[in-house]
Amino acid sequence: MRLKVQNVSKNLGGGPWPTTLLENVELEGQDGEFITVFGESGSGKSTLFSILSLLEHPSTGSIFMDGMDVTMLDEPQKVETRLENIGMIFPSPNLIPSFSAIENVLFPMTRIKRFKGHHSERSKFLLALVDLADKAFAFPEELSLEERQRVSLARALANRPNLLLADEPTKYLDEPTGQQLLQRLRSLQQSQNLTLILFTQDKTKAKSATKTYTLKSGKMGTHH
Repeated sequence: MRLKVQNVSKNLGGGPWPTTLLENVELEGQDGEFITVFGESGSGKSTLFSILSLLEHPSTGSIFMDGMDVTMLDEPQKVETRLENIGMIFPSPNLIPSFSAIENVLFPMTRIKRFKGHHSERSKFLLALVDLADKAFAFPEELSLEERQRVSLARALANRPNLLLADEPTKYLDEPTGQQLLQRLRSLQQSQNLTLILFTQDKTKAKSATKTYTLKSGKMGTHH
């Protein structure tokens, strides 16, 4: 996905002293790029993640996805755009506890017409991609935290998005397990030519990124 974030700000509260979470943030990405946004806790990473996911609206600024300003869309159009074009991975897996792994992966597909009639086959294919074919009918409580996060990765890919957003996806994993998940994420991103934006507090995770941006107190620093 061609992505352009232009002068995006996010303020909370009114009056003369609003709280500024993001200030004139700019970011660009191209098809198949791997981008990291580095920042300490409280820097505004999660706010930017929510805005790019179309879960929050910026106070000012524009976000262009393949040339379309998505900040101008109404709420139903944003939901449709998110379902069809954006995959999201959160710090915690956020799986539906009463659904098996395959049902969790399949669920986003029921919301749009893409892959109609092939939901089960695609869900099995995606679980195989993350090496969980044998756990398709296991419930979240029967899976390890890392396995649940792999299910969430498969779910994020369900509708074949062209933008994948990952907010601290290894936050609750130990270092070796986290590295394995990141390698898997990177491999899938390359094989499916996705634009990937990884939000992280760990600079070492930015090593193979095409671009690295730095957020500090809501302001975007230079990138390389």
